[in-house]
Amino acid sequence: MARPTMVRSNPIDGLRNLATALAKDGSDGIHVGHVVIDGGIAGDKVDEAIAGGCASEKIGLDGIAQAYRFLHPQSRSGWHLKMDLPT
Repeated sequence: MARPTMVRSNPIDGLRNLATALAKDGSDGIHVGHVVIDGGIAGDKVDEAIAGGCASEKIGLDGIAQAYRFLHPQSRSGWHLKMDLPT
């Protein structure tokens, strides 16, 4: 007998769906974005906690700031909703 397929939901999917619903609502011209930072963030606390870790395996603070600066000034007709920042 075949096992039934279980549908598993990732919490990130729920957040992405919420952001999509809020963006489609278009409430009061607020730009809704869903940014996933998929990895360690390079900074003093992470560097101390993970001694000897490879710097290329971490996302730099400047890169994260640039991503948010990219989202902020967009015109309403071309808003980006989803952005993934992988290591």
